[in-house]
Amino acid sequence: MGMLTVAHASGVNGPWYWTWEWRTLAGGGLYLSMAVAGLPFALAQWLGARARRAQPAGGIAKRVRSMRAAIGLLMLACFGLQLGAIVNQVEPPGLARVTQIIEHPIVTSYHFDAARDAARDAARDAARDAADNGDEGIGIRDFQDRMWGFSLHGRNKPPGAWLFFSAVQRWFGGAALAGGLLLGLLGCLAIPATALLVTELTGDSDAGFAGASFLAMTPSLVLFFPAFDQVMPTLSCWLLVAWILALRRGSTPYAIAFGLALATALFFSFSFLVLGVFLAGYSLLYVSREPSTRIGPAVAKAGVALAVMLVFYSILYLAAGYDVLATFRTALENQTALSLKWGRPYPATILFDLQDFVLGAGWIGLPLAVFALGRTVRGAAPHLLWVVILCFAQPIVVAALGLIPTETARVWLFLLPLLMVPVGLSLARWSEAMRAGTYFSLWLILVVTCQHMSFVVLEGDVLSR
Repeated sequence: MGMLTVAHASGVNGPWYWTWEWRTLAGGGLYLSMAVAGLPFALAQWLGARARRAQPAGGIAKRVRSMRAAIGLLMLACFGLQLGAIVNQVEPPGLARVTQIIEHPIVTSYHFDAARDAARDAARDAARDAADNGDEGIGIRDFQDRMWGFSLHGRNKPPGAWLFFSAVQRWFGGAALAGGLLLGLLGCLAIPATALLVTELTGDSDAGFAGASFLAMTPSLVLFFPAFDQVMPTLSCWLLVAWILALRRGSTPYAIAFGLALATALFFSFSFLVLGVFLAGYSLLYVSREPSTRIGPAVAKAGVALAVMLVFYSILYLAAGYDVLATFRTALENQTALSLKWGRPYPATILFDLQDFVLGAGWIGLPLAVFALGRTVRGAAPHLLWVVILCFAQPIVVAALGLIPTETARVWLFLLPLLMVPVGLSLARWSEAMRAGTYFSLWLILVVTCQHMSFVVLEGDVLSR
């Protein structure tokens, strides 16, 4: 696929109705920057290998320290790769493109809308010569009535991203660069979150580390910097892990944590609702092993989580006037209108949504996941087999139902940690040399994709037709 990308082969960058743009960046500075950024990744793998070789007697504490340090290095590498990719997209090399992307009224419309609203409020306050902005709570009262007036992405999203950039306006004086860098740093939190998710689902910390390592160099997580989508995988992992632990440990605190996690996630995007596929499947898998003793506690934990969500949004409604149901209805209406305008041809979207998701996983993520599926089919752990099947089923069901079509390398980023479950299982069974070869291949695909494919097109960009 790397060679096809270099050749700008038709279809690799998307179907006839929508494509990522081709380009050709100068290679020297890009490859050097990405190689330097990858050094912490190599050190993380060395630490991970040392931790795996630690002797059980007296080696547990050393292993934990090494793995924590390795995860930190993976985060450093991921952020470095983001910077290395973006600084080489402008002349002279630098961070100007971060500012351009954040300030763009379409690409990062949340910042544009927040800046416009901040300027409007400042002008109104000056006219009134008073500090009071009117009884508007924290700025989200009657949010649903303002959504269609937003530039683009905010038209079908709850107010989380808009509030984030409103905070950027207040804390950093509207500095787009600071907001963009903060998004990149927050995106790196997906690495420890994914390690935890994979470990909890598989019971294998080595698979968790391998899956997190792979995620750190995926085109989706690295090349969409700076984008709010980078924050979404962490929220996915938080709510999934909380529910898994609530079931397995019969823990009310974890059920409360799940309710808070889901409520928080839905404050940023309603797309998290599609995770109901995995959550329902995992719940059925859990209770099916001992239905007589597990159904009741599982339902009780779901009730606790639902009650937490009701309290969360009731407080927001009473304190700030935010109506989540009205916002959800408006988001659906706006998304329907936008979909009709864009003309995405379902069911053709099914295949190409999955293709774009695989592109975002660096192409080789798919065969690695398939290897794990084959291994678990031949193994003697039916529970793990069903977990892997659920990880495959999640994106397939979303694609088959056409729930979140097009640009799935970006908008399905929150689903990518689930693909890392079978990916991590595959890599955990391989030798150090095979892992190193796989990671180098992923790094090369990442750099080639950055050099030849543009995920964000701005005015003045030089593209290849």
